[in-house]
Amino acid sequence: MLTENGREDPRVRRTKRILKETFLQLLHLKGYRRITVKDIVEHADYNRATFYHHYKYKEELANEVVQEKLNGFTTAFREPLTNMNTYSIQRLSPSDIIVFDYIIQNADFFMLYKHSEAIPGSEDQLLQTIIELFQEINNQPVKPVVGHYNSQIIIQAYGLMGLILEWVKSEFSTPPAYLNQQLISILHFQSATTQAKGETIFV
Repeated sequence: MLTENGREDPRVRRTKRILKETFLQLLHLKGYRRITVKDIVEHADYNRATFYHHYKYKEELANEVVQEKLNGFTTAFREPLTNMNTYSIQRLSPSDIIVFDYIIQNADFFMLYKHSEAIPGSEDQLLQTIIELFQEINNQPVKPVVGHYNSQIIIQAYGLMGLILEWVKSEFSTPPAYLNQQLISILHFQSATTQAKGETIFV
């Protein structure tokens, strides 16, 4: 439901927020496949009609949660890189990086990556998001499916993905400042090779 100025009604936002928060809580308690709509509404103290007013099924709610969190991840990753080019990236400071702070602020979602397929397909979606971010930095066209990627982008994307997954599995035991420095190293490696010729292409 939208208000007259085209914005979502605050009551709708609140209801959907509670449903999403409840869904994330249940994911940690029960796992994705065991969660039912009945579980969600009972824990959220709503009725089925309220749920079905906003979502057709559990999968639609799950997809919205993933997209919302990954959109936030994208925004946080881009924040210090706005209007930067290959050369200005070299001057990026670890203190400029905020993406790992975002992950901690949304630990209820990212801690799900400790478990394989906590939300089916979400790990692949995170990887694809990271690949597209590195394509964006390197001025490469974003492809809708995996294939024919610049080898350096693949190296960078899997490097950051592995860094995030290991950090999550350690329950954020390493300070974000250390991860910031690691991401800087990844970005510097990317920018140092962006002018290289005869690059290998992954198919």
